[in-house]
Amino acid sequence: MSKIVISGYYGFANAGDEAMLAAIISSLRQVEPEVELTVISGAPEKTAAKHGVLSVHRFNLYKIIRALCRSDLLLSGGGSLLQDVTSKQSLLYYLSIIFYIFIITFLYFYKQFTLIHNNVVIMLIKMKI
Repeated sequence: MSKIVISGYYGFANAGDEAMLAAIISSLRQVEPEVELTVISGAPEKTAAKHGVLSVHRFNLYKIIRALCRSDLLLSGGGSLLQDVTSKQSLLYYLSIIFYIFIITFLYFYKQFTLIHNNVVIMLIKMKI
């Protein structure tokens, strides 16, 4: 069973973004009915109830990183997420989500080839397992 985290402007009652999320979820379940989906959302309880998915709050860094560590894939969907027209914070937020996945993947790859002695790095790697 695949585990996928979906990132976007979800949980804010934006009709277009919510429609995009519904389409993404539907498409993924058509391909793999048992897929485990976790949506990063501004209203995780509502998102989970409405779409039948797991959901974490968009500002709960611990839960986001934990979900990303356990996932096979990050999908970043919706409108124009990587832009700074609406705000610079928005751009930095979505880039940070992508950055976390890069770091987690790199640490996991690095773990395969060498011994690591730094306690912080060891903690991050254990989160992946």
